[in-house]
Amino acid sequence: QNISDMTQLLNINIISKLDAIQSINLKKNSIRKLENTPLTNLLNRFGNAEELILSENQIESIEKFTNIDSMSLKYLYLDNNRIKEIEENTLQNYFLKKFFLNNNQIEKIHENSINMIFLQHLYLQNNKISEIQFKNSKFQRLSFLDLSNNKLERLSADTFASLGSLQVLKLSSNKIKSIYSEAFANLDSLQYIDIKYNHITEIEPRAFLNCPELDNLNLNSLGITEIHAQSFYNLKQISLIDFSNNNIQSLSENSSFFKEAPTLKTLNLSFNQLNKLSNEFFREIGSLASIDLSHNLLTRIKNEIFRSQTKLEYANFSFNRLSYIEPLAWTGIENSLLFLSLDSNRIEF
Repeated sequence: QNISDMTQLLNINIISKLDAIQSINLKKNSIRKLENTPLTNLLNRFGNAEELILSENQIESIEKFTNIDSMSLKYLYLDNNRIKEIEENTLQNYFLKKFFLNNNQIEKIHENSINMIFLQHLYLQNNKISEIQFKNSKFQRLSFLDLSNNKLERLSADTFASLGSLQVLKLSSNKIKSIYSEAFANLDSLQYIDIKYNHITEIEPRAFLNCPELDNLNLNSLGITEIHAQSFYNLKQISLIDFSNNNIQSLSENSSFFKEAPTLKTLNLSFNQLNKLSNEFFREIGSLASIDLSHNLLTRIKNEIFRSQTKLEYANFSFNRLSYIEPLAWTGIENSLLFLSLDSNRIEF
């Protein structure tokens, strides 16, 4: 059973007969606050409800949200409201699994404001958060955290220190300028990081230290000018890295990069400023299946550049300035390559 009509909700005679309610939908009403209102008492009557949807209202504060007492509540939607701050110890003793606070006006979240040991997914995207700290948080089971489209500027070594169960971390469209060493250290379960659309020009060495399960890394549209091998130290499980839409000019001095990523299968370097490729850059890896080098400034493909890439199936060189491909350029991938794009270049016969 669901309730979405405010008139019915406020009818005390009906309320007393709805003990089986599992989901309460109050989306798109004119609710301004939760404390000291008839709504609070009415919500407390739904002791078995697992889902409470208060999206798209006019709620400005959840300082006294603890007035709503529901041990059964698992999914709480407070997205698209006017919440600006979450004070310390505001949200405790709840057994939520998913908490939606996205699309508000939150500027700061105190470290101890949300203490929910059973919380698995936390949605904070599209706010105004400039600083956040999870050094001593109690998110023992948090596996998904979305902080995209906020105003975060830096990631220090202890920002996510206590989130050992985190698997997905979204940080795109912030104002992050640098990723410091060990910024993601000891996130033993982390599999996916999305940092695209920030203002990062350099990633410090060992930035992803002790992320043994990291599989997918999105570094699209940051402003990176070069790739340092030690920035990706010990990424033994990484399979996809997206460097597209950056300002990388050369790979010639990074011959040890692949030593740190021996399982890399997909590499996207499209929309950069690459003007040459070094044979040494690809020498250390044999697992690469797909490489996208489209929309760069490459003029030639050298002999045997992919000699060690015996599993390469996809290669995209479109929209470069290629005028010459050396005779033995495809040595080593004759039997594996399934897709080759050379369109929009300067090749003549």
